[in-house]
Amino acid sequence: MDETPFLELIPREWDILFLYDFSTWSPFAIPEGYAEIKVLAWSFGVTAALSLKDLNFPLLCVAGTGAFYHSRLGIPPRIFDATLEALKKAPQKTLFSFYRNMFSEQKDLVRFLKRRPQRPFSSLVEELEALKERNFPPNARASVVITLHDRIISARNQKRFWAERARLSEVPLGHFPFYQFRDLEDFWNKNFRGVARAFQNLS
Repeated sequence: MDETPFLELIPREWDILFLYDFSTWSPFAIPEGYAEIKVLAWSFGVTAALSLKDLNFPLLCVAGTGAFYHSRLGIPPRIFDATLEALKKAPQKTLFSFYRNMFSEQKDLVRFLKRRPQRPFSSLVEELEALKERNFPPNARASVVITLHDRIISARNQKRFWAERARLSEVPLGHFPFYQFRDLEDFWNKNFRGVARAFQNLS
C-alpha cells in the first residue's frame, strides 16, 4: 500500500507520517514537537514496527506478525511464492484478486478500489521479494488486533505468533478493517488496550 487508501480516514487534527515500501531498511527520524506519538502498524508494517528495538511509543499492531513468510506464523511460503510469481506474470489480475481477499464485505472493496494505491508496481515486487528474510519477535508491550476473517494472514497464524505475548482484541473483519470505523482515531480508541488519548499537535 501507500497512503492513498487511508487519506479519507485521517482526523482533521492529526498529523500522520506514512511509512511504506520496506524493500530497503534504514533508520528514520521521529518528528519532534509533539505531546504524543502513536504507532499504528498494519500488515507487513507490523514486521517493520517490530524491527524497531527502541520503540517507546504506544504501538497498535493490526492484521500482522513478525514472521511474514512462515507456514504457522504468517503467510505460508507456498502461497506467498505463488502470489509473487502470479504478480510478475499477470499483475493487474493478481492485484485485484489480492485486494478482493483483503475485505470481508463487498462495499468496503468497492470503496477501496476508488482509492487504490498509486505506488509503482516494480516497487511492490521488490518489496515482496525482500520480505522473506525479515523476522522479528513479538513486542510484549504492543496492543494487537486480530482480524478474524483474514484471508491474507489467517487469524490462526496471527494468534499463534502473539499467543500470551501481547494484549489482544479481535474484530470480525478482513485483512483491511479500517473502513468499518469512522476514522483512524476511532479505530485506535476502540482497539488500543491502553490509555487512549487524543493526538495533540504542538507544532
